[in-house]
Amino acid sequence: MNTKKLIFFGTSDFSVPALKALATAGYEISLVVTTPDEPVGRKQLLTPPPIKTMADSLGLRAIQPKSLKKDLTIVDSLSALSPDFAVVASYGKIIPQAIIDLFPQGMINIHPSLLPKYRGPSPIQSVLLNGEKETGVCIIQLDAEVDHGAIIARQELGIMNNESCIELSERLAKVGADLLIKALPGYLSGDTKPQEQDHTQATFTKKFTSEDIRRRD
Repeated sequence: MNTKKLIFFGTSDFSVPALKALATAGYEISLVVTTPDEPVGRKQLLTPPPIKTMADSLGLRAIQPKSLKKDLTIVDSLSALSPDFAVVASYGKIIPQAIIDLFPQGMINIHPSLLPKYRGPSPIQSVLLNGEKETGVCIIQLDAEVDHGAIIARQELGIMNNESCIELSERLAKVGADLLIKALPGYLSGDTKPQEQDHTQATFTKKFTSEDIRRRD
């Protein structure tokens, strides 16, 4: 068992391999923070996010706040757990500075692009739409700006011919989980020194609309 205590923030299928890898590696996961259940399908049945299902299967406690900013009790609740660090993977909501400041060893984010390129909410869709031949994953320190933090580790990944968004996302999620587990010991011990991004080279993605999807089809 690793003695470092962490809190995990995630929501989508992309988050699942990282949470599972952390549990397998023996890290003490004090809490999983995810988003509320949402109506899905024609019958609009309330369905938990994929990371909640994985947390339940691992026997981990999970909470599903609607907002980290508006829930005035959340900072105290997280602080009471005395976490050392946090891991964020496709959480999907802004994390306030008051929560970032709770973690002595910071918050670590898994971002599926070769930063500083493709910051923002849709890096996987964007590299495919732009016809890129290569992408990758970066493990970064999370700060107040979007995908702006120093890089702890990065790994490149070639994009296959006719690869779908779902297929690429699945591969990147696995690469990201493996890279996280490799990078954490050096980062937590202080042996790995995160490298600041070249912010002059930053590019940004946007949230896609249904109209964007129709044009893609």
